[in-house]
Amino acid sequence: MRNLLTWIGAIGFLGVVGYFAPTFAPTFLESTLFEQGNSERDQAFEDCRSGNTARQIEGCGWLIENRDGLSDEDLSMAFHNRGQGHSETDNHEQAFADYDEAIRLEPDDYITYYVRGFLHQYREDYEAAVADYTLALELETEDPDVYRDRALSLYYVGKYEESLPDLYAALKIDPNHAETLNSLAWTLLSLGRPEQALPISAKSLEEDEEKSANSLDTYAHIMAELGRKQEALEYFVKAARMGDTYYVRQIQHALSAKGFLSSPPDGVMTGRTREALKACIAQNCQLQLTKPDTGS
Repeated sequence: MRNLLTWIGAIGFLGVVGYFAPTFAPTFLESTLFEQGNSERDQAFEDCRSGNTARQIEGCGWLIENRDGLSDEDLSMAFHNRGQGHSETDNHEQAFADYDEAIRLEPDDYITYYVRGFLHQYREDYEAAVADYTLALELETEDPDVYRDRALSLYYVGKYEESLPDLYAALKIDPNHAETLNSLAWTLLSLGRPEQALPISAKSLEEDEEKSANSLDTYAHIMAELGRKQEALEYFVKAARMGDTYYVRQIQHALSAKGFLSSPPDGVMTGRTREALKACIAQNCQLQLTKPDTGS
């Protein structure tokens, strides 16, 4: 399946540099008890909403264990924040348990469905992620991030066509979002529609001022698909400059897998790598492009 680098940048190389849940909850705790002079409880609230993982887990845990007098809203947010902390420390089972309890207490809070879906997505349980994103969207229809992430999970299970409405919905809310434009262009390219993808990819490049390896890579693939070989090479090289060694290694792995490069990936755009890239483009080898599973 297509790597995350080109499809979308919003998630941030999931599974490569680690998972960091979206920081929603720390500023949301609103306790009527905060002014009661209970210094221990006040400190727990401060820790729980601090954004520091260790303090968050400890502070939220204290509030959960000493919950008498807490509203369902405050207690739900304590579970949510502790779940976020456990997500960041890869204690996923406890994170899920905390998110479940937060939802039980506040079933109309779409954000907890969203972050639970995000954790499912990180664990590559894409069907479960789609289910949670769908629940979130039933409660909140104006958050473009939820549409973007549901589209990503749909893409990863090969449902490229089904992911398109979510990308269009995200762009309706945030029309100049470069990463979403890039994701849409890549998905259209994956569906064999390079002509339709081209202006969208060009707009993505315009919005991020050609500073994103993701968008540059997509544009390079479109150029190759359209037979514009020199432009394809130019934009692959630009993407390599912006993406540095991580991106170049991905290119080298793909070239090796397709039989164009025999040397081990080293993350350096060597002359040998460039020649292999030119040969691949000449044959329109669809370097990192995958087609949808029509059986999905």
